[in-house]
Amino acid sequence: REFYYCDNSYFDQTRQTYFRVTRNRLQHSGEGTSDGKRFAELGIPIYPANVNQLRGHVVVCPQSDWFMDRIVRYGPTGEWLRYALANIKSEPVFDQCEVRVRSWSPDKAKLSRSLPEDLIGALLLYTHSSAAAVTALLAGVPVVCSPTCAAYPLSSRYDSHDNFNVFYPSIESRTELMDVLADNQWTLNEMRSGIAWGVLHG
Repeated sequence: REFYYCDNSYFDQTRQTYFRVTRNRLQHSGEGTSDGKRFAELGIPIYPANVNQLRGHVVVCPQSDWFMDRIVRYGPTGEWLRYALANIKSEPVFDQCEVRVRSWSPDKAKLSRSLPEDLIGALLLYTHSSAAAVTALLAGVPVVCSPTCAAYPLSSRYDSHDNFNVFYPSIESRTELMDVLADNQWTLNEMRSGIAWGVLHG
């Protein structure tokens, strides 16, 4: 059955102004081309990655039990969190690192305000499909996420069978992804005018 999934903006800076809509997906695949105008108009900076950083911490962003159980059919969030922590601790490069687990909250604005502080000095952000992955990429922090996440094309690990290798995407590759994501979120007025509908069925 065809479905449309609507949620808040891909970018923390434009929540409650822009809303993402995808057709038969939870988030956009990140594939495609863009003239970059919509993302440029948002004025959101993309920071260089600190590829020489040797010490730091890992940020883990669980999502709600309802989302994990009902939407992605993974099971309770606790199961995903145990799996995530086991994966992180199994990698020698992270074995001695501090792991900061950010508790899920329905107050997304509050969470987004505190995330940048947790990303300072971070070696990695690990999540299923939280928008925090996009924020981390903007900050130059590598991410691990699921294939349903918009940040997946630049994820450090594509499946649980790969050898772990921290991937620092270039500013160019991150800009290309952000350009595409910005083209696939709209204001309410753009939805009313049919612009979003046209893009989704273009």
